[in-house]
Amino acid sequence: MSRNTDLRADPKLYAILGLAGVGVFSSTLVSPALPGMASAFDLTEARVGMVMTAFFLPAVVAIPVVGSLTDVMGRRTVFLVSLVVYGFAGMLIGFVDSFGVILLLRAIQGCAFPGLIPMAITLIGDLYEGRVATTAQGFLTSITGLVGVGSPLLAGVLVDVSWRHPFFLYGLSFVAFVCCYLWLPEPTSAPARAASESSGSIVPSLSQLVEMGREVGGALTTESRIVIVGVFVLFFVRYALFTFMPLYAVTVLGTSEFVGGAAVAVLGLGRLFVAPAAGRIVGRFGRRTVLIGSLLLFGVGTGALLLTLEPWLVLLILGVASVGDGLFDPVANDVVTATAAADVRGRVVSVLEVGKTGAISVSPVAFGVLLSVSSYTVLFVTGAVLAVAVAGVIGLVLDDR
Repeated sequence: MSRNTDLRADPKLYAILGLAGVGVFSSTLVSPALPGMASAFDLTEARVGMVMTAFFLPAVVAIPVVGSLTDVMGRRTVFLVSLVVYGFAGMLIGFVDSFGVILLLRAIQGCAFPGLIPMAITLIGDLYEGRVATTAQGFLTSITGLVGVGSPLLAGVLVDVSWRHPFFLYGLSFVAFVCCYLWLPEPTSAPARAASESSGSIVPSLSQLVEMGREVGGALTTESRIVIVGVFVLFFVRYALFTFMPLYAVTVLGTSEFVGGAAVAVLGLGRLFVAPAAGRIVGRFGRRTVLIGSLLLFGVGTGALLLTLEPWLVLLILGVASVGDGLFDPVANDVVTATAAADVRGRVVSVLEVGKTGAISVSPVAFGVLLSVSSYTVLFVTGAVLAVAVAGVIGLVLDDR
């Protein structure tokens, strides 16, 4: 591990960021293509939405399995194979003429996804420590924010030609493969070599996987458990805002769809601009203070949406909330990876990523049901209360290291 690495001159970090960046494509390249796909295959909105479900449901199941494999087979084997499978399946979608095959390819991508963003978080825990690790997690959050803003815009241009064209961008996975192959060796702290030597095989048996799953319970500290709960709440509320703010802007604020899109973009600004400074901020105030303050900022920002119907003020408030979002995520990632030993880190991070992916999967449905029986007032209050409540629990559980 490295405490004093110059991150900007470290090619390993750039390889990790490339690994995570192509992982963001899982949804950002797909959403702009859905209307054209629905037209091409004569699909209803509900059916074409299965393209997203076909990815995220297998991903939720695959994350803990792949997390266990990384602790036995090693990180490098898993992320290199994942990049090839993910990129190849994504590009094939641009060529097929069967909606059923598209769903199958998306499911294959979902199974490869744990070797991308979750792996990137694990690798930072393997390679860096202290403030350097927090800063690296901040860069990771920032690059996912940048790709999350830029790739939908590019995909939106490409769909004007054909709904198939955005899927060809999955070819960038092979660029990431080359970078990872050249710059990202197996971390010396990873347990794969010892595990394979002792067992005589790099492929774990079913009984070994079950036992490894049991070990995770003992490896999860109280600190990491509550932080994972905080991550779930943050993503749960964040993706509700992502989903419903455009509709809120048009139906309640009476503005254009452009303002609704701007609201989504503003929500990503904290990850893009604030997250890289997470290491310095933690160095000054401590992890506990930053985690509590960032969740409070996000929660208060969500609740403050009730205070005005002026579109420019709504965008300003969302910008404030995005600062909390941009700070909490990298620090939470660092807490979870830093408290896990190397031989269980892949599995512990998989628990964190199941929380994130699960929150993304259920948030639009849960808050959609809530809106159907109540109002946006209840949505904003619920989101604010959840964030503030978890901030309070973190304040009681975490020490300020």
